[in-house]
Amino acid sequence: MARVLVVDDDEAVCRSLKQTLTSNGFSVDATTSPQEAIELLRDNSYDIAIYDLVMPDIDGIELLRETKKINSALPVVMITAFATIESAVEAMKRGASDYIEKPFTKKDILTIVRRALEEAKFRKSILELSTSREVEEVISSLNSPLRRLILSYLEERGEKLSFTQLQRGVGERDATKFNFHLRKLKEAGLVEQDEDKRYTLTQKGRKALEVISSLAEV
Repeated sequence: MARVLVVDDDEAVCRSLKQTLTSNGFSVDATTSPQEAIELLRDNSYDIAIYDLVMPDIDGIELLRETKKINSALPVVMITAFATIESAVEAMKRGASDYIEKPFTKKDILTIVRRALEEAKFRKSILELSTSREVEEVISSLNSPLRRLILSYLEERGEKLSFTQLQRGVGERDATKFNFHLRKLKEAGLVEQDEDKRYTLTQKGRKALEVISSLAEV
């Protein structure tokens, strides 16, 4: 049973998230206090944390920073409003696994949480199996399930795709989030764009897919 820490200064949101996650098999601690959350992190072991981005005294990014000091491997999902999406993307640059925009459904939050847990499991698997620098480089670029899905889809299609075609193909509705992950793949040299802004796999990207396939067989 995965253990979740929920932190939101809105008590109703805390109750709702706790009920949703608990009814779907998760063990949940929920608090409206970021200060209490820090103490809980120090005293307990969690598999994932969910933080509201905008909170008084200590906001979500500051809480994320403190969390990484206590447990650098803990996946953190940020809750954000449309007006703070830019800040949510900044949180991902600082180590957050993902973000979810208000208002969201029960299905949305469960999908995000399961995706983040899958990401953490993948990262742990690579760390345990890593025996070369090449494999280690894959850790940071492919620990996101969405990034792995992008590479797999490009390989499956076997052709150059536009941003819109690729976004629609992998089923990610959030263009900002999708662009963030796609940019990470470009920076890692796993995908590239031609002069018409169409995306395709690089040789390094194909090699990364081979690594993923080998891990799945272990």
